[in-house]
Amino acid sequence: MIDPDVELSPVGSVRKTIDPNNEGPSSADTVQEDDTPDRWNKVLCQLNMKAKHIAIATAFGIVLLLIRTNGSTIFTTHNNFRRSNSRVRINLPRLSKMVDKKHKTIIAPVNKLMEFAIVGFNRCGTTSLKEWIAGVSERVVITSGGAMALGKKNSTYSFVTGQYHKIEGRIRYANDAKHGKRRFFFGMLEKHKEEEEGKKHRHVRSVYGTKSPGLLNTMYGPTALSQHFNETKLIVGIRHPIPWFQSMYNDQLKFHNADTSSNSRRGLKTMPSPADLLNCGNEDYPTRFCGGRVEYHRYLARLHKTSMTSSEERSALRHYGCTDGTRDCKISDKDDLLYPSAPFGGQIMLVELGQLFARKEELRNDLGHFLNLELPDMTPLSKKGLVSDGSINICDEIYSDIRGVLLNHAVRSSRWILRYFIESPDVVVSSREYFIETLENWGTDPCTTRHGRELMRLDDAYA
Repeated sequence: MIDPDVELSPVGSVRKTIDPNNEGPSSADTVQEDDTPDRWNKVLCQLNMKAKHIAIATAFGIVLLLIRTNGSTIFTTHNNFRRSNSRVRINLPRLSKMVDKKHKTIIAPVNKLMEFAIVGFNRCGTTSLKEWIAGVSERVVITSGGAMALGKKNSTYSFVTGQYHKIEGRIRYANDAKHGKRRFFFGMLEKHKEEEEGKKHRHVRSVYGTKSPGLLNTMYGPTALSQHFNETKLIVGIRHPIPWFQSMYNDQLKFHNADTSSNSRRGLKTMPSPADLLNCGNEDYPTRFCGGRVEYHRYLARLHKTSMTSSEERSALRHYGCTDGTRDCKISDKDDLLYPSAPFGGQIMLVELGQLFARKEELRNDLGHFLNLELPDMTPLSKKGLVSDGSINICDEIYSDIRGVLLNHAVRSSRWILRYFIESPDVVVSSREYFIETLENWGTDPCTTRHGRELMRLDDAYA
């Protein structure tokens, strides 16, 4: 209980003791609070609180200013959108709506994760094509390598989850931290941004693709495409088998000779000779480097864009080495893999490597139309230095027998492509007359002509 004789006073004031017999306070009864450390601590605490309030108010004012100016400092993407107030949008449903994480299965269409794909073939200009398409702007997201998971049995779930996270990370990076521009007060703005972006920001739709040049060489790749990516547009690069073999061998040699810890751990032995790598043995769809990988027609046929019903076409699709003396030789040792469970429904654009040099402008227009993108000038091309100790020149006389086998692959592939494949309404080629003329010349050994040798030199330098 409070003593009625005690009068409460504010902090820092004079405290008085009331004497009932004396109406006025005596000097002895008056106590003045001195400047104690506790009092100054309280004052400093009050000042700190006021400073924090001022800082918060100032920060909040800056945030409102940025929002009012459409957040141009925060949300602007760069490169081709540097002058606009555009933000790349992740136009995908949540991953949980597409996959069942518990059972690792696909539960909804996933085509949007891979609207286009550069799927073939190795050393056929795929890197140049990827860099060319990616040069459109940051809204074009192209991942690399992950699609090879589709070549393994029941591995679509792994690719889908990996592709989703790659896309998500790339788009966020483009929006949030490009050229040192970072998103401030992310948590405070995120909700408001989602509500206001339709009003204050011009959305730029993103486009997703992947580069996986070995996918068609895998056992299950075409089947996975037909089952889950039936609307994906495929870009397939090809080149004459003879310069392809030289380029692949020298590229493999470069990595084989590299003094790396991974090579040391694997205990790599001497690089096999070109003759040892010419045949693929009993492998139907080899992913390793061997000459049989340039039987392009056998891999393209698995996309089922031709009828494959005539005896002539079926004969053209047999393994190399099947002669008239072995008429019972099948199209494939595993016909269930040659014929996917359902034909691939998407469009395919076939690009011969020489078109990147001789018909660059036409290719830019046609490829841009195929992808519905405005492609930039492709200058310069991607260049990879392939000079290494032990590099081969396939035109040397010692490799004439190897060239003979590769020339056979070239003739068989080009004939099937021209007679059957490009006649499909789903198959597109740029500069059709030039493409046809080029493939008709595949029946000639490029080492025997000056033009062929020059083209091989360019191809090997840039592919």
